[in-house]
Amino acid sequence: MYKLGQERSSLDAGLAYAGLRPGEALALQWGDIGEHAIHVLRSVSFGEAKGTKTGARRSVPILAPLRADLNELRMASGRPPNSALVFPAPDGGLWDDGRYRRWRRGAFKSAIVAAGLDPETRVYDLRHAYASLMIKSGLNVVEVAARLGHSPSVCLGTYAHVFEELGAGAIDPEHAILAARLKLGAKQVLSRGLR
Repeated sequence: MYKLGQERSSLDAGLAYAGLRPGEALALQWGDIGEHAIHVLRSVSFGEAKGTKTGARRSVPILAPLRADLNELRMASGRPPNSALVFPAPDGGLWDDGRYRRWRRGAFKSAIVAAGLDPETRVYDLRHAYASLMIKSGLNVVEVAARLGHSPSVCLGTYAHVFEELGAGAIDPEHAILAARLKLGAKQVLSRGLR
């Protein structure tokens, strides 16, 4: 099984660097992670697997820092089969609502405080951070919506102010993530593509 630190850092990364909803991240199986994209096929709600919030499937490109985190987690987990959950509960199954709430109040809040962020930061704020990062990297509303599993109108309704405030095309998201990790004193993770 995963150590708490691995589970926390990788789950946080999956939420922040792929824009997954918490239930989508908790339903991921290793076979859903392709060479270049995460295939979002299902979600977890109250310990049961179901379809995604919108009922649609989507693919989200994997940023190099997340790819490195997932590779490290898979190796540390003994290379589980494709049918195994990426973030299993201690019994190897799906997380129930109680375990998710305990993680959110414990490990997640600890990570937020350690990073020097506002203690009121919510798990869903990681998804919003990903959307902001994609907007700042120059993706248009249709592209951001597709990655988040939104319609363009919902995406624009939620993030119109971000499109206006941040502008577009100013950053490379992979380098921005690595720079933020270095600033926080995190271990630098470089993939072949960033060397």
